[in-house]
Amino acid sequence: MSTSSFTDVFESLLIENFSKEELQVTESFFQSPVGQKYALHGILQIYAAVGEPLPKSMPELSTSEYRDLEKFSLTKAGDKLIVQKIFESQSTRQVVSSRIRELLATCHAS
Repeated sequence: MSTSSFTDVFESLLIENFSKEELQVTESFFQSPVGQKYALHGILQIYAAVGEPLPKSMPELSTSEYRDLEKFSLTKAGDKLIVQKIFESQSTRQVVSSRIRELLATCHAS
């Protein structure tokens, strides 16, 4: 299973939950080194949740990266993602679980 297996799922969730301006702020954050680490951390948590071995080690944030993450969390987009944790809602869990089932079915069919 590739870490990109969930890209389309999270892109659609972002579009559903964020304004155009918030999407721009979010895209800028996730293109940054700390945003990439934060995204990888989230994807690796999915592996751990389903009992799969991690394809990479869990990233660690430096003190300055934590400050960057905190700065992002103070934006409207960051508040939704980090403070409100909208991707941890029941509806999001259902979408992600559905994707996991699709991937597992594909693996078992091979």
